[in-house]
Order: sequence, then structure tokens, then C-alpha cells
Amino acid sequence: MDDLLEFLLGFVVDGAMDAVDSPRVPLWARIGLGALLLAFLLGISFLVIWVGLRTGRWGLIVLGVLFLAGTAVLMVHKLRRRKKRESHQERPPVRTFRTGGFPACNGRGGMVCWPYQTPGDTPGGQEDSMPFDFKKEYREFYLPNNAPEIVTVPAMRYVAVRGEGDPNVPGGAYQQAIGVLYAVAYTLKMSYKTDHAIPGFFQYVVPPLEGFWQQAGGGAVDYSRKDAFRWISAIRLPDFVGEADFAWAVETAAKKKKLDCSAAELLTVEEGLCVQMLHLGPYDTEPESVARMEAYLREGGYVTDFTDKRLHHEIYLSDPRKAAPEKWKTVIRHPIRKEG
Repeated sequence: MDDLLEFLLGFVVDGAMDAVDSPRVPLWARIGLGALLLAFLLGISFLVIWVGLRTGRWGLIVLGVLFLAGTAVLMVHKLRRRKKRESHQERPPVRTFRTGGFPACNGRGGMVCWPYQTPGDTPGGQEDSMPFDFKKEYREFYLPNNAPEIVTVPAMRYVAVRGEGDPNVPGGAYQQAIGVLYAVAYTLKMSYKTDHAIPGFFQYVVPPLEGFWQQAGGGAVDYSRKDAFRWISAIRLPDFVGEADFAWAVETAAKKKKLDCSAAELLTVEEGLCVQMLHLGPYDTEPESVARMEAYLREGGYVTDFTDKRLHHEIYLSDPRKAAPEKWKTVIRHPIRKEG
């Protein structure tokens, strides 16, 4: 019974308190949600106790008291953890990874290549806690609906490698670029275990692989002409990574991995007004989602706005080696503007 009570309380409290903690939720909504949450839990507790007293069932009375005590304990615990996270003294555990060797690629018939990762320890060999997950904190950019929507994307910082050609060529430029990206990204992530101190550093989950794509002449990409791709493969970085920190990571990764990382660059991209949606399925069926996005834009009086700096953008949320093609999840994002 205690385990069930803890599970139910934790499910309700954690979900609501995460929203209360979120800076994206207006202050009035956070206060209101907190009050409703507290009233709900207290109401349930006193209701169970009252029913127990009316019916003479001591089991219900004990359950109500346990529920009331559990509510108080979980509330206090959550608030203490929040205060500690703010001072970077405690970080909630998240899934960690073990890295090994260079990427094992499973491309598009397509545009994506994944590093070898399995659940386990961090690259340093020690289990680690990483409180900040870009996918969870910025769900509007990483976990959109399976339907077109318009979003304004702010400036974001990346480690990036540019190249050209078919991403599926074994050992080709694209697959080599992925190795460089993850080498630099994980060097920065694990910097707190080295002598290089980055001001403002906090532990974080390495974000998913992303790709910016175009072909000669600009415009929408032609999925049948993979050899004509010009791409920028990228992984997002926290804003605290500066030029000096990035240069240190490139040099350190090159020495540690015995890998030429000179092609890596610190890139800032501000996409601005875009249309995006979550594509479900193989990469070769992406044109179907693109067609839905185009129809959505026409209805709203928008058009795509591809330029040399505003490109077809994809974010790869699934590992093709571990999921069936029909379950692959890819965020597709296009730059747009008002028509006329």
C-alpha cells in the first residue's frame, strides 16, 4: 500500500511541480497550479479520513493519514530539491550512456548517422547525473505534434561540421563529420572532470543530432538527389560554451580520440519564423510530411523562405538501429514568411 501511495503521489506531484518550476509557465499560472495541487492532495487526504470516521473503518483513517503525511513529505522534498538544483548542489538523475568508438551509420537511404551508444555509464566510466535535458525543457522545438505548426525559433549554438555529398557513402565525409561532432560534444559535456573550468557550467544531456540541408539552386531538397546535398551536421551546445572553451574541446578531442577535429566550428543559428512537424516513419517518406506542411502554409497565407542561411532542418529523435522504420521520429522544420 505504501508503494502504491508513493507512486500515485509522485506521479501527480512530479508532473505538476515540473510545470510549477518551468519558467515558460506564467507566474500567475504557476501560483494557481501550485495552489490547486496542494488543495487537491489535502482534499483527498481529508476526504478519506472523513469517510473512515463516518464508517468506522480504521483502515481508511490510516490510509488518509498516510496520504496526508506523504503529501507533506513529498512537497517538502520537492521544494528542497528545487532549491538545491538552483544552487547546482544536486542534480536529478537521468539516463546516461556509454560511448564506444566511431559512429555506426544507418543513413537515409538518408540523412542521419548515429554514434554507438548503449545505456550504461558516461564516457568517463562513472555513472553521472545530468539535470538539464534540452528535449524536455524545450519541448516546443524538439517534441512537436505530428501535425504542422508555426513556431519562432530563437538563436541556438551548435558544434557543426559542413560538407557535401551523399550521407550514405560508407566512411564518407558525412559519417566522418558525425564522429567529430560527438567527440567534441562529449568533451565539452565531460569538461567538469578535467582541469578546464567553464564559467556557468552545469551538467546536461547531449542533445540529439541535427542536420541543415540544401542543394545547388536552393529551395526545397530533392530526396532523390542525395549526391547533390550540401549539409551542416550539428549538435546543440549550452550557451555557456564560449570560443575559448570550444577551441579547448576541439584540441582535447583531437588528442584523446586521435581524430582530426579541425572541421568543427562553433555555429550560431537563428531560424526565426518556421513551420515544423514531427514526421513518423522512414526518412524516404518525409516528402509526405513536407506536403502536409506546404498545404498548411497555403491555408494560412505563408510560403517557405529558403535562402543560403535559412535551410531545410531535421532533428533525429530515434536510433534507426533500435527502432523499426515505421517508428522513427524526425522533426522537420522549414523557414517561412508571410506571402506577399
